[in-house]
Amino acid sequence: MELSELQKEMKDRYSDKDLQMGSAFLMNVLIEEVGELSRATRKEAKSNIGEEVADVIFSAISLANIFDVQVEPILKEKYLDRPLSEVSKKWTDVTWK
Repeated sequence: MELSELQKEMKDRYSDKDLQMGSAFLMNVLIEEVGELSRATRKEAKSNIGEEVADVIFSAISLANIFDVQVEPILKEKYLDRPLSEVSKKWTDVTWK
């Protein structure tokens, strides 16, 4: 499944509830999910990491849908259509530079 298909399915299924909850609520959910992913990563709890990554992606896509932003073309343009050296030029703390 392409990301654009996933985003459309999520919009079809969840957009009414997402709009009722609003962007501030969904932003708080995203922050909470990032915290849970951080804890799972620190504990190296592989069994939880996949679930938490899914929760972060789900929350981020829900936010994108509220604002009618198509994520796939932006990700492609920003991260896949540019060389790694350009993508990472602002990353100062990576060891492979």
